Amino acid sequence: MTAMLALNHADHYQRHWVAPEAGPIRIGSAAHLRLFCQMLLQTHNPYRPAVMVWPDLEPAARDRLLGLPIWDIAVQTEGRASIRVKTFAEAASTPLLREALLMNASEEARHKVVLSHLVAHYGIQLAPEPPYPPPANPEWAWLVTGYSECIDSFFAFGLFDLAKDSGYFPPELVETFEPVMQEEARHIMFFANWLAWHRRQLPLHQRLAFEAKVLGVWGFLIWERIGMARGIGADGTAQDANFAMTGASDLGVSLTPGALLERCLRENERRMAGYDQRLLRPTTMPRLAGLARKFISTQNTPSIAIGSDAHKQLFCQQFIDSYTDFEPADLPWPALTEAELTRLRTVPFWREVRHTERRAGAIVEAYSRTVTDPVLLAAIRLQALEESRHARLLAVMIERYGLDAPEQPLEALPADIEKAFIDFGFGECLDSFLGFGAFKFARQAGFLPESMFEIFDTLMFEETRHIVFFVNWMAWREAQRGRKAAVLRNLNSLRFYGRAVGRLLGTVRRGQHANEGKDFSATQASVFLDDFSFRRFVETCYAENGRRMAVVDPALMQPTFLPRLANSALAGFRLWDRLHRARHAPDAQASELTALRLKDP
Repeated sequence: MTAMLALNHADHYQRHWVAPEAGPIRIGSAAHLRLFCQMLLQTHNPYRPAVMVWPDLEPAARDRLLGLPIWDIAVQTEGRASIRVKTFAEAASTPLLREALLMNASEEARHKVVLSHLVAHYGIQLAPEPPYPPPANPEWAWLVTGYSECIDSFFAFGLFDLAKDSGYFPPELVETFEPVMQEEARHIMFFANWLAWHRRQLPLHQRLAFEAKVLGVWGFLIWERIGMARGIGADGTAQDANFAMTGASDLGVSLTPGALLERCLRENERRMAGYDQRLLRPTTMPRLAGLARKFISTQNTPSIAIGSDAHKQLFCQQFIDSYTDFEPADLPWPALTEAELTRLRTVPFWREVRHTERRAGAIVEAYSRTVTDPVLLAAIRLQALEESRHARLLAVMIERYGLDAPEQPLEALPADIEKAFIDFGFGECLDSFLGFGAFKFARQAGFLPESMFEIFDTLMFEETRHIVFFVNWMAWREAQRGRKAAVLRNLNSLRFYGRAVGRLLGTVRRGQHANEGKDFSATQASVFLDDFSFRRFVETCYAENGRRMAVVDPALMQPTFLPRLANSALAGFRLWDRLHRARHAPDAQASELTALRLKDP
């Protein structure tokens, strides 16, 4: 049990990491080097290929697996990648960078072992492996590996998600490969940051030579993929290294190129979202995909008109189909230590959260009694059930752990119950965006046991569903009232968001006193981390919102006001950093690196 818990924790921290070092970090500095090296080292997942469980497959699933044209090239690619990265590590300029590169190489070698076990278990015949000699030009080989992984991983993220959603392979087999996919995300993020850091270490003449080498690498990769698109490798044998870019048809799924790019972009963002926002992300493939998406359709079916009956059917059915059935009392509530109980009891907002959830359930239930459309009624009644269940869940927790949060009487509901429902919906969009960030802060800080956060993650998922349902319902409602133009809908939404922000500002003022304020996320997030700052909070809210929205059907609308506002704020922060560096930065980069080299043995 202890080993399994450790693996679960490693799996979580493989996806979520923020450096303890606070404040802006200059790209190319010693702090930047520490940041991306520590990311790779500290997010390592210690899974062992030898103990991975390969599920039994039905004959049809096994035939599909054997029919994929990738296994030879996949095994050989990982073998070459491992020796290339290991050779490049030997010439690394600092011990920390060498350690991170060797970790990267060992993980590439482990990927090869995973694939070897898979093909052996399912009886897949491979061609004899070629030798993997160390490259004569380590930097060239490292660049080829890094850029190739950036290309292949971008498409592989989307195809992996497609295989999972389509049921092409059993969920157990897909889940077995999940740690490998996330390691690829870490690898390409490490490569992108190394690339930016390395460029800033070079004087002008060396930088020009390096950029020429990068252009040569891209030319090589393009030529290589043109050859492999014809099905012929360098040695004249049949290959399919382009499976990552052409694999939707091999997975038996009819998908337009635009829809595949949309899925790849969404998955790429989701897999990168959990890491420190000061780390650079790979940009070439997302930018190329974003550019291509402007010229090709992203829809497999005709687009759904906002306000149409098809739109209503879609957002209601998606909401109903994603329902999770559980009873709060039956959840696996953990036993807490005295220290954990003390921390839980010092949180000042349980009474108000309980009251807010009870009131939410009452508002949604009251509004449902005014709805006559049977499709909408089924979805809104389900939301009322879930809001009331949130209140019951909090009541179970309060009683179980002896929290001082007695139930308060509900105030009378407003006479205009539809307006109350709309106010509640916009408030929930605001609270959820902030709550996603606060939840991430608390989880990273280890404020409570991971098993407790897993329980509350269910609520976070339901809040995501609620706000997606609400913004689609609101757009449908506005269109039904003749406000089909986006600008008209946005103006009305802006009015309600203004009301929500006004309530939040009142909460901030009241939040100076414990247990006053129902929208606790913004005013009390500093409870969870000593190094809480407004900028880090905005970064975390933005990243977590993107991660949680990545699982939403792209045909549905999503809340955009808060993400756009946060993105603008972060752009302002970045502009301020650049202006600040331009004013105050005598170049301390060389001295920082010298100090780092002297410090490392």
